Amino acid sequence: MNQARTHTTTKNPALKLLCIGLNLLLVNIWTYIQWTHLSTPRQSGQEKVTWTFKNMLKCGCQKLTS
Repeated sequence: MNQARTHTTTKNPALKLLCIGLNLLLVNIWTYIQWTHLSTPRQSGQEKVTWTFKNMLKCGCQKLTS
């Protein structure tokens, strides 16, 4: 969760709550993509994938800007 932490100095609680909500949404999307599209099933569960949160954000930004 520390990878999606927002550093802000605002005292506005609505803005802080919005940042927390966006961070949780991004982490959940990252987890969903890893679990459903990138990992391969095994007998003991899903195989762990080394696709980092930072790489997902970079890929998303590149798709948005191109």
